[in-house]
Amino acid sequence: MLLCSKLFAVEPFRTFTASAGQAFTARVLSYEGQTFYLEAKDKKLYPVPYNQLSSSDQSYLRELSQKGKLPIGDPRKLSSKESPKENGEEVSTSESSMDEPENIPQDGPRLKAPPKKKIKLRKGSFFAYRPIKLGQDPNLAVEAKESGMPVEGQPIDFSNHVLPILEDRCFSCHQEPYDKNGRTIQPKAGLALNTYELVMKGNLDNTVVTAGDVADSYLHEVLTLDEDDDMFMPPKGGPLKPEQVDIIKRWIEEGAKLSAGGATVADASNGISFHDHIFPIIEDRCLDCHGEPYVKNGRTIHPKAGLALDSYEAVLKGNLDGEIIDRGDHEESTLFVVITLDPDDSEIMPPKGDPLTAEEIELFKQWIDEGAKEYPSDNFDKPKEDKVAVALTSVADAKVPLVDLLGKRLSKPSKTQIEVASKTGALVTPLSVKHNMIRAEFSSGP
Repeated sequence: MLLCSKLFAVEPFRTFTASAGQAFTARVLSYEGQTFYLEAKDKKLYPVPYNQLSSSDQSYLRELSQKGKLPIGDPRKLSSKESPKENGEEVSTSESSMDEPENIPQDGPRLKAPPKKKIKLRKGSFFAYRPIKLGQDPNLAVEAKESGMPVEGQPIDFSNHVLPILEDRCFSCHQEPYDKNGRTIQPKAGLALNTYELVMKGNLDNTVVTAGDVADSYLHEVLTLDEDDDMFMPPKGGPLKPEQVDIIKRWIEEGAKLSAGGATVADASNGISFHDHIFPIIEDRCLDCHGEPYVKNGRTIHPKAGLALDSYEAVLKGNLDGEIIDRGDHEESTLFVVITLDPDDSEIMPPKGDPLTAEEIELFKQWIDEGAKEYPSDNFDKPKEDKVAVALTSVADAKVPLVDLLGKRLSKPSKTQIEVASKTGALVTPLSVKHNMIRAEFSSGP
């Protein structure tokens, strides 16, 4: 057992489950950022990322960290005058058989030094000169630089407009862990704001910025609370200036981009990219059921309906029933059909949570109609042949029954649709087990 502060109780062993399904027995010793240090019964130490554990394990660890029951830092770096006692005996570390993980140095993780304050240069200094981008108005550039504020009509840039505000008012509490006088200084609330990636990542509780949605962005909310509110930020030095709050608000409204004019999910004017626009939606709403196979408690868990959506190739491949994307035609694409069903329909996708937003559905529609390309620059030539003519030709050549060929192009009717049709007095039955066509028969009476 490693030395830890006697102020912290020793957590019991429990069964943890990795997101891939593997179960293992260990107990948590401490945490650092989003990495938790778990000790197995063989005394070996395992640093495990928070997001690689099951949701129940995440809740357990989050509760411990929020209640201050865990020390912060690599347990090999923590020390105290007294070692914790287990069963009334001192636990020695002199003969520890703990293996050093390959991704952590022998002397513990190397922490960054606290960021240095920028040197303020006198006005007119040669070293204060900033190159002007080609085509940029020099006067506007100088005005923006001297004031630190974007000029009218200028898009908000994270590095030039938002980060300087965070650096000036937030870094004293919210920066990456660093060493100070031999102690590891952690960001308050586990939230670091040093970089764009860290701002968008948020902390263990949640994200603090929702691109395009100011009302759902916690960062903006705490900046606009009443100063007497305990959650008001920043807690020292008074509130941000109204123009600074407006910069952060505009930045979120414009899509919380890294750079002014950069692409976001809401900005698809230059074409749809699978990786930038489509996959983030799939990853957030679909991969719980349609990820690649994984092992859980000794059983292999396959994606539902045999459909994996964890890569561009998998999406185009579809499943055993066929492709779910008809490139260039959203109306014939099963994927588009199931995400646009009535919210009460049992076949709507995703089945859990709210339906996709109108903006998200429009992205899928545009992506499919553009050819379901991996990158906007990829070439796609939509077939010009008439589908009915091609179908009839293939029937004549291959002697395939027309009803089978047409049936393959039909989406499977949902249970709700069949129930509604039955309530009209029709007898609705499947026409064949080989395709999705159905027979609807009505009585001859009025």
